[in-house]
Amino acid sequence: MASTIPRRVAAAMERIAPLRLAEKWDNVSAPEFDHTLDLKIRRPQVGLLIESPVARPNAKQVLLTIDHSGANTKIQSSLTTAVCEEAISRPISAIVAYHPPLFKPLSSLRLDNPLQASLLRCAASGISIFSPHTSLDVMKRGVNDWLIKAFYNVESVAPLEPKNEEEVGTGIGRLVLLKQPLLLEDLLPLIKRHLGIQYLQVARSSIIYVKSIAICAGSGGSVLKDVQADLLLTGEMSHHEVLAAVAKGANVVLCGHSNTERGYLAELRGILEDELKKDGDDALEVHQSTQDRDPLDVVDRVVKSPTFSLKLGHNGPGPAQMTDYNSVDPQDGWEYDLHSIYSAYISVFQSIGILWWREPWGKTFTSFDVFLNFGWPAIAITSVDPPYQAHIITKAKSLQDFVDDIEQMFHFELPVVTPNIAKIKPFEKRACPMRYIHDLPSYKRIFETLPAVGLAAMKERTRSGDVNMIKRLWASKTKTFLSVDFEWSEENPSVCLEFGYAAVRTNFLSRRGMWPPTPELNYRYWIHYVIICSYLKIHRKGHYVIEEHTSIVNRHAPTYPKKYQFGQTEYISKQELRMVFQTIMDSLATPDFETPSNELLLIAHGISGDLKRLTDLQIHLPNNIILLDTAAYERSLHRIGESPVKNPRRKPGSSVALSTLLTSLDIDTSETVFHNSGNDAYLTLVALQLMLEPTTQFKKLKRLSEATASSEEIMSHFATDLRLDDDVPTVSTRGYRRGRGRRPYRQRHQRY
Repeated sequence: MASTIPRRVAAAMERIAPLRLAEKWDNVSAPEFDHTLDLKIRRPQVGLLIESPVARPNAKQVLLTIDHSGANTKIQSSLTTAVCEEAISRPISAIVAYHPPLFKPLSSLRLDNPLQASLLRCAASGISIFSPHTSLDVMKRGVNDWLIKAFYNVESVAPLEPKNEEEVGTGIGRLVLLKQPLLLEDLLPLIKRHLGIQYLQVARSSIIYVKSIAICAGSGGSVLKDVQADLLLTGEMSHHEVLAAVAKGANVVLCGHSNTERGYLAELRGILEDELKKDGDDALEVHQSTQDRDPLDVVDRVVKSPTFSLKLGHNGPGPAQMTDYNSVDPQDGWEYDLHSIYSAYISVFQSIGILWWREPWGKTFTSFDVFLNFGWPAIAITSVDPPYQAHIITKAKSLQDFVDDIEQMFHFELPVVTPNIAKIKPFEKRACPMRYIHDLPSYKRIFETLPAVGLAAMKERTRSGDVNMIKRLWASKTKTFLSVDFEWSEENPSVCLEFGYAAVRTNFLSRRGMWPPTPELNYRYWIHYVIICSYLKIHRKGHYVIEEHTSIVNRHAPTYPKKYQFGQTEYISKQELRMVFQTIMDSLATPDFETPSNELLLIAHGISGDLKRLTDLQIHLPNNIILLDTAAYERSLHRIGESPVKNPRRKPGSSVALSTLLTSLDIDTSETVFHNSGNDAYLTLVALQLMLEPTTQFKKLKRLSEATASSEEIMSHFATDLRLDDDVPTVSTRGYRRGRGRRPYRQRHQRY
């Protein structure tokens, strides 16, 4: 009996990248039909390119790869056999292979054909295969949109060939306009760093400043041939296509076919994991293949070391077979800081009196550059422990190989230095690009990526709710925390009804001794005019309602756009929405630089949905901005037993409503109106501050601990002294103090 897991994966991928978007020539996973229905009303069902007839027991993992087999080439690569072996050796039930392993019709299936043997082995082992290919290129947030993230000053993005007028933003390729023209030489490092490669092929025209960039992942010769742009960025083009492009005045950058695609798998992994969680079935783990890599190596110069001329690169391909990009698991034995190995040896030599410069093997340690000639495999990661710094690390096995080589060549056993080496536990759990370092320039190339690696880890830690990282960011008193909330139409989720925000500038307040912030006073800041000797309040909170959508009423979760309790509501048009929000955010954010983290942290309670809608509204978030989800932060506190929410029946990993969180933080919400974006944004910031600063004082908000009467006493008081009329329903204690309670109780509460 076939497993249902591959069909779950195929259904999730269909929601992410509908196969109808794929090119007609592409052999992606084709839809099948429900044959139990009448032929006239058959509905297309999600299909798999290769579906195994057997179920694999206890296999609840999904493997992402670019190439599962060498179907698109005449030469069968052993690399794809490695991907097959990896899938079979792990509890994998489905493979999502970007390139279709079956591209042309087959007349037979035989074991003596390496491609066909891999497919047969997967099917026999209970592994099914799904292939999206060009549907991932065409879709929004797909491969081409991921390539755009290499650039930080993007003004506008549009498809080169729009695919579907009803789905704005979908289409083949992308045309990118930059806010300010940049030198071509300044763009090349951005591309290399984003793709994780060391080498590019560049054809230069007479244009040195680039304003427009045409992008096509993979092979873009046919797509880009008639495009007018200052720069054409793709994986590969033919010799004559490059000549024609340069003759038209365009610069051309070729990165290698799969190099423009492989990096997207890390992003697809997160998207697919979120989509699979919506099924409500057993959780599935999504992993990126560690054996998938580009089939072409760039051969660098051969470096002849004074000591390792015969065995250069013993522990890997080495400089003579330099690999641009090889994905590895950072948790698989990567632990020693590379520079600290060299430092530890010099320190030990000095402490025990070894005159290394007089020994035959001592030439290896004359400089760090010569020491690197051994050919060290290395990755750039961040430490899981404070202060969370970025490091270049290598494997313990590489150190042992180095020691063995010294002993074999010079008959000298190096002293043990492992206690003196900085041992780093990587924070990263996803596949990282591995490169071989053979000299100081190659070390510097990886060293230059450390700020970007550190920023990426900081963003991931913060968004996942890492308790220590969020506490450090708050305690630094250098960040601006901007809380936002949107209310969207239930019938059309792309329609924004209202939005609100609240901000606190910790740097500004700490310099003036206003710490911890008082929400009612400090979720705005003050400017002092010496001449008139007074203070002007500059508000950093607000509520905006879209005037064209005031008639839209949500039924499942009613909104209350007229119940903003912390200021005045402004009405704006839907055309002004993007401008107003972008202006507010830009006024608080620092410039969108490549590696330094932005001073602005964007906060929301359940941030994923709002981020997707902001993308639909074409609102540009700085690439270096840090995202903080208060729901994720509370879940992390719950895991370590520090959450303010005490509920013994709570399921692990579940989130709590904002009202529940505030009540647990001793905030009286009996008079609070939730589902008003201005109120929700303000109170989300309050909740975050209370979790970080429990001693926060308030001017207007009430503490539950300060109440002098129970809810029943309050009800009795209102019923006797105020003598409520019969047409006003009594407020049930079940709905009391629950801003997000059931609808009948909420209606009574609001009316009361």
